[in-house]
Amino acid sequence: MTKLVPQRGGDVATADIMADFAKFLRVHTADGDASPARIRSYYGNAAQFVAWCAEHGINPAATEDDIIVYRKSLVGQYVTGTVAVKLTAIRRLYEDAVWRGLRQDNPAAGLRAPKDKTERAERIKFLPLDGLRRMLDAPEGDDPAAVRDRAILTLMGRHGLRVSEVAGLTVDSVDLDGGLIQVLGKGQSLLD
Repeated sequence: MTKLVPQRGGDVATADIMADFAKFLRVHTADGDASPARIRSYYGNAAQFVAWCAEHGINPAATEDDIIVYRKSLVGQYVTGTVAVKLTAIRRLYEDAVWRGLRQDNPAAGLRAPKDKTERAERIKFLPLDGLRRMLDAPEGDDPAAVRDRAILTLMGRHGLRVSEVAGLTVDSVDLDGGLIQVLGKGQSLLD
């Protein structure tokens, strides 16, 4: 089993580090109010880094140079935003190690994703009006499933709701008389 060698002496099993990291994320991400999806993302990206370390014979108590090599491998595989998320997870992993006294420093503290050099016009993607119309016309008929599908597509296409926000809607979220829907948005914020 891969070990993290803390600076205070002794070995800590990677499985223990990852279990502790999961607890750390629940308490210390977004002031303890992080979404389960964010916690899973950070945990999965940190686990990917630990697996990369094992594959390359690197102790997870990596140096800044080790993490720079990992960053370079990510840049070749992922877009800038994804690289940024993965590096954030690694920073959080080492924040946990520092918090637990396993390290005195965070070797990923200053490491960021490279700048996105894509032109702004190319980065912003949206569905043209004609495409939106075709999408809303796709569910055929007036049966309950078609009505539901059109409502979902309208909420997403015209009002910008995320899949998770639509999936989280309940009957109590909808005020038919007032024409309002109460949505639990990103970061668990309430949107009216």
